[in-house]
Amino acid sequence: MTRINWKSIATSIVVLVAVVSGGKPVLAQWTASISQGEISQPWEQHLAVLQSLSGLISQVDGAQAGARVSENLVMLEADIGEYGLAIEKFIYRLAGDPQFVYIAAETSQDLGSRLARVHARFDSLYLVLGVHEREDAVTAQASLESLRKIMHEKIKFENDVTNALGSGSRQQIMGVANRWWIGKLKSVEVQEFAAKLRQQLEGVTAGEASE
Repeated sequence: MTRINWKSIATSIVVLVAVVSGGKPVLAQWTASISQGEISQPWEQHLAVLQSLSGLISQVDGAQAGARVSENLVMLEADIGEYGLAIEKFIYRLAGDPQFVYIAAETSQDLGSRLARVHARFDSLYLVLGVHEREDAVTAQASLESLRKIMHEKIKFENDVTNALGSGSRQQIMGVANRWWIGKLKSVEVQEFAAKLRQQLEGVTAGEASE
């Protein structure tokens, strides 16, 4: 089986966007069904929540509690990573395959399923850390759930793909691709900070074990 080189694909996406936009963000000439805010805001909000948890991570008491938090962080990293790979695959197909329109609905629902898994991981992590009822955590989860619902219902995603490919405009196609690429980069920031929290936790638990 041929192994897909996702790193190469990601590089190709960046090149495609840069060529069309001249190195600047691509601005669509039409009103998108799914806005940049709807795509990016959940990740921005969750990043802010995670950044506020550094103090709590250092106060996790006991090996069992530490293991639960660490496991949640590991799974969160993995699920966000899988979502990011699915976004890269979608963008690559959108930019290079006019027939992608025929699987837009399927792709939308697949992304929605991946977001549901990420949402569940955040639920579990925030519950373990006792912040699941905190306003910023609730708001971030609501934003992520809103995006998940949009993708599950598939209509808006299909509209954006159909309009872009139907226009025949490279600018419009890459406008859609660029919005999702920016959102993907936001998700990577969350993934990377989750990894930092896990490393911080591992440092704390290692210190406790040596005492």
